[in-house]
Amino acid sequence: MIEKSKFYYYSFCLLLWGLATWGFVLQEIVPGLMPMWSATRMILDVGLITVGIMTLRDRRDIAVIAVFLILTFFSSVFLNKESIFTYANGVREFAGLLFMAPIVRYIVTNYRREEYIKSLDRQLLIFLMLQLIAIPYQAVKYGVGDHGGGTLGDGMSGAVSTIIYLGTFYLISRRWDSHNYLRSLRENWMYLLLLIPSFLNETKISFIYFFLFFLLLFGVNVRSLFKLMLALPVMVVLLGVAAYVYLNVTKQDAEMFVDADFYQAYLFGEDTDNLLEIGENYQDGDYYELEDQWAIDLPRFYKIFAGPTLLKGTKGGLIWGVGLGQFKGGTNMDKTEFARKNDFMLRGTVPMLYDLIIQMGLLGVAWFFWNLISAIRYKNRRTSMSLNIKVYISVIVLLQVCYGTLLSYSIVDFVLFYLMFRSCVMVPEEKQIESADVKTVKAGGL
Repeated sequence: MIEKSKFYYYSFCLLLWGLATWGFVLQEIVPGLMPMWSATRMILDVGLITVGIMTLRDRRDIAVIAVFLILTFFSSVFLNKESIFTYANGVREFAGLLFMAPIVRYIVTNYRREEYIKSLDRQLLIFLMLQLIAIPYQAVKYGVGDHGGGTLGDGMSGAVSTIIYLGTFYLISRRWDSHNYLRSLRENWMYLLLLIPSFLNETKISFIYFFLFFLLLFGVNVRSLFKLMLALPVMVVLLGVAAYVYLNVTKQDAEMFVDADFYQAYLFGEDTDNLLEIGENYQDGDYYELEDQWAIDLPRFYKIFAGPTLLKGTKGGLIWGVGLGQFKGGTNMDKTEFARKNDFMLRGTVPMLYDLIIQMGLLGVAWFFWNLISAIRYKNRRTSMSLNIKVYISVIVLLQVCYGTLLSYSIVDFVLFYLMFRSCVMVPEEKQIESADVKTVKAGGL
């Protein structure tokens, strides 16, 4: 016999740790199971969707999911004539954005709320501590760079760094005294050690995370400005130390931080016509040398501005997009016609805004922001740091919209929604208890 609430919670925790560790386990511990990579991802996605449906209660969450399914099904199947299988495979990319909110909302409004929150806080701390082992191991084995994805696995450096900063900020904020900044730094020095792994992978956006981390610990109010001025030298020293460590482990030139040409090339590209030519040749099979593969990872902002041009002549156009499934396929399923035709434009780093425009058009962009706004619109009157956390989350979300597709990773979505809901006042718990939740059922009967 197991209580329904606990069954949902333990099932979710099992899925959560699968999402948090399966990449490292398959790549480093049992590499012989690498052929099961795609199957493992599919099992975790299906499991997440199943638990999400079982815990779906709130009308806002139901509306968000319903609108998404209506918009994308019409665009993908009716308008762009994609198959049902391609559409279903494409939905998996948005599983976290669709179902993490209802799952987390169920957990933090459940009558066992306090028990579950303490458990998730412990698990978040354990996850962050594991990165102190996994990322240095990867840095020694592969060198400093994108391989440093920690327990999330190779290529997940951006995702793990984002979780490190969000999770550590949340854990510290519970113990932080904004009235005594320096004393709080001393008392939380062990938590600050959790940030170290973020400097062992080549995630440049971490410097923005780092600066905002210490800035927002002051509190978002006018009275904090004077204290901020007093502690500014400390922040400059911390940022300088972080930059020194990063530059030494990554063997990069310090001038890149002040070089306008570097940012131009990094975000927009220097000679985009040449990049396009090489990318097209690579797609046609004319380039197979390893050193040429950099060309198929076009700069982030270039892709965003190129999105509307790619959509010209498609049935969905800029309003509807070309349907889901464009960034999947090629392993167990065939790629879509659009993906085959524009293969090199869909490879490499893909900003979230670009992903949404291509697959869901402007309607998808509107849905995305509506989804997030509906999740953070609660007002908090109990947790002193909640506004700081929400500002931190909001800035990171806006950065990632133009920087990468981390918000399509379910494990990142969990941290985002958990921090959003954990730091705000919820509906009184007694109103959230449903008669079905206090009944016990056999696990096999669910």
